[in-house]
Amino acid sequence: MRLIIVGIAMIQFCYGEVLTAKDEHEVDVNSAVPSEDLDSMLLGPFHKASRNPIFSPNASFSFFCPWHHKHLKWQAKDVFNPAALVRDHKVHLLFRAEDFDGMHAGTSRIGLARSEDGLHFPAEDTHPSPVLFPAPEEGDCCFRVDYLEDTCKDKCQRDTAAGMVKVGEGKYSMSLYDAEGGCEDPRVVQDEEGTYFMLYTSYDGHVARLSVASSNNLTTWTKHGLAFKHFPDAWSKAGAIVSTYHEDGRVVATRLGEEQMYYMYWGEGNIKLAKSQDLKNWIPVDTSNTMSGRWTGGVLAPRPGSWDSDLVEPGPPAMLKGDKILLIYNAKNSAKQGDKRFPEGNYAPGQAIFDASNPAQLIYRSSSPFLVPDQPFELKGQINNVIFVQGLVRFRNEWLLYYGTADSLIAVASSK
Repeated sequence: MRLIIVGIAMIQFCYGEVLTAKDEHEVDVNSAVPSEDLDSMLLGPFHKASRNPIFSPNASFSFFCPWHHKHLKWQAKDVFNPAALVRDHKVHLLFRAEDFDGMHAGTSRIGLARSEDGLHFPAEDTHPSPVLFPAPEEGDCCFRVDYLEDTCKDKCQRDTAAGMVKVGEGKYSMSLYDAEGGCEDPRVVQDEEGTYFMLYTSYDGHVARLSVASSNNLTTWTKHGLAFKHFPDAWSKAGAIVSTYHEDGRVVATRLGEEQMYYMYWGEGNIKLAKSQDLKNWIPVDTSNTMSGRWTGGVLAPRPGSWDSDLVEPGPPAMLKGDKILLIYNAKNSAKQGDKRFPEGNYAPGQAIFDASNPAQLIYRSSSPFLVPDQPFELKGQINNVIFVQGLVRFRNEWLLYYGTADSLIAVASSK
């Protein structure tokens, strides 16, 4: 979670098919769904685990960073905002970790931790090195940090089709986008064949860009470049792919509609929609939708006077439930036009329901958050007053919802 007000970097996406959705003035989204149906559509109530936080920074883990050319304690500062999945009857967390060395409050890398019960993640079951991180290729002009500002952007040949930077014959690199801020906030699903696809944020210290990687084993990842390859300088992040949540814990991306496309909700500030044929290349969808008279081109907007008044951002992969889509989202409270019951900048999660036949059509959203920061480790940290939900799995007949606390630690809440 990072909000930076961007001027020229914020490009309006208007690419691809237009889906229509009624204006929020035309439909009362809080009454569009019969109350008797909500119990089957929404998740919860969620209860925070008594042993929270369940995962903390650990300075004993060190690896040789190919970017800085030295050994770094890569998860010494903060761990937060994990993706979650079930594999081999264990819960796996792909978590964001920060060091004390990198610029921009520490370089972010993605680590991997495992648990037999979803609550205890012992150090011996944590992968010793990060599994996704800024790493220059041989011949990469972005090989050293000081090259980035001085010469790199002039020398690197950005390849729009690949969504990466060409550094040699047949060689491509993500260093220009991943460094030095790092690889942030993963969300992971599987395709129909079982390949894992991760959407993560590449942060160069100036612009956040949604990027894609895939893996068959969770430890070795192949980067596929920017998600929005035709918009290489646009601010984008937080991709929640519409998926089927299976009882065995698998979260499988699911095609929708006559076109049989994958869809995802994405964005920070306002939540937008995108579609893909292969989970690697995404097309932003302009919904021509106006919510609360504040903006156009998205499917979920902040609400003045409410707990979600400053920004909204997707949480875990969206859940297909019959002919509806459930999106758990994160929201920030505005200082000037927010809910006075909550502190300025308070982050908390809510739930929204969309029509699966038209994923742009919002039909319900929470009137209040279902979890709020109230524990010391949620109230104080790198960013105060934060619960940021990002990983959700079905495990041993219950839902486990993993979240970052104050951008510093990881906690979990459960629901039957």
